[in-house]
Amino acid sequence: IFFVTSSDSASLVIDMLTAGGDLDPPRRQRVFWATTEGAVAAVLLVAGGLGAMQTFQLTTGLPLCLVLIAMCYSLSKGLRGDRAGLSMDQVAQRQPLARASADEGGAGEGRPDEREEAPSR
Repeated sequence: IFFVTSSDSASLVIDMLTAGGDLDPPRRQRVFWATTEGAVAAVLLVAGGLGAMQTFQLTTGLPLCLVLIAMCYSLSKGLRGDRAGLSMDQVAQRQPLARASADEGGAGEGRPDEREEAPSR
């Protein structure tokens, strides 16, 4: 039952992605993806049993795990920059917002960074 439920959900997600984000994609397309996914699972089970299925899942999940780790790092870096009062471009360059606006001819407008005396929260 778990495989059928997961397969149905995965087919819907793949279908929506291939339909360009349409929340109500064509039914024929969803049937295609569900059938393709089931066929791949059946071939893996017949070819090598449960071990082949587990190996396939591990080898396809490992690259996704690395992408997710990179996304977590990026999120934490962005949140730290936001807390320090930096824009996303400045987070990448590690340049405070007040200094950037002063360099552009401004009078240091914008949110204060952590080195200036900011009001306590």
